Amino acid sequence: AKPTQSTTFKETSLHLAARHCFTTVVEVVLAALSSDKERKQLLSAENYMGATALHVAAEKGHAEVCHQLVAAGADLALLDHSGRSPLQLAVYWAHDECVERLLALGSDPHFCGDGAASAMQMAEQSGHTNLRMIILSHLHAKQEEEMLAAKDDLVQERRRRENAEGKVSELSVELENLQKEMVLKEKRMQDAEKALLDANRRASSLTERLETQTVQLSEAKSVAENASCRAARSEEELRKAQQDATRHQRAAAASREAASQLHSRLAASKESAGALES
Repeated sequence: AKPTQSTTFKETSLHLAARHCFTTVVEVVLAALSSDKERKQLLSAENYMGATALHVAAEKGHAEVCHQLVAAGADLALLDHSGRSPLQLAVYWAHDECVERLLALGSDPHFCGDGAASAMQMAEQSGHTNLRMIILSHLHAKQEEEMLAAKDDLVQERRRRENAEGKVSELSVELENLQKEMVLKEKRMQDAEKALLDANRRASSLTERLETQTVQLSEAKSVAENASCRAARSEEELRKAQQDATRHQRAAAASREAASQLHSRLAASKESAGALES
């Protein structure tokens, strides 16, 4: 048999197990479902009164079955044909334990559904003091939890604010240091620009001096070349003069030799003349 099959009153096996508080059967039926889709379909299946298995368990006061069904995924806010939620049914039938369990599982006591009264209003109107105290205790406990959560949030927020203020302080110091570094870098940049201008001026001056020296060197080379040419001509003239001097010396030597010979002949002639006179 399939778990999703229903009776003539449109009640499934889960409705029947919930009605009679068969917790083991509820567990077996839920375990027999092959998919989450089937589980959701079975948990939301309605009988001829529009009640789900959770409505039936709440109406009969079976707190444990309610717990099983909600843990499996049953919707606490579904309404039957009378417009009532499972919690409203539990309050209407004065099932204290079931009311307490449904509240613990997350049911809202202020939820009215399609009816005119919420579970809290129904408890007050019914005169069941115990039910009213259960709901008030739940609300009080929830308020305390919310207050504790709010306090924790406040503490966390203070810590975050303190951390943020600390970070802001650190960032302020870091920003101040960065501004000082920027001032120093700007001054260094200005000094570097001045040094660059001075270097450019010196480079320009050196370039002008180099150009002047280049011109002077060119002129000096030209003068040196002219002097070299004049020196070469002077050497040639000196060589020729030396050659002329050598020729003149040779001619003078020949003249002296001739004069000596002439002088010797003249002396011989004189001797001959003297001898003749004698």
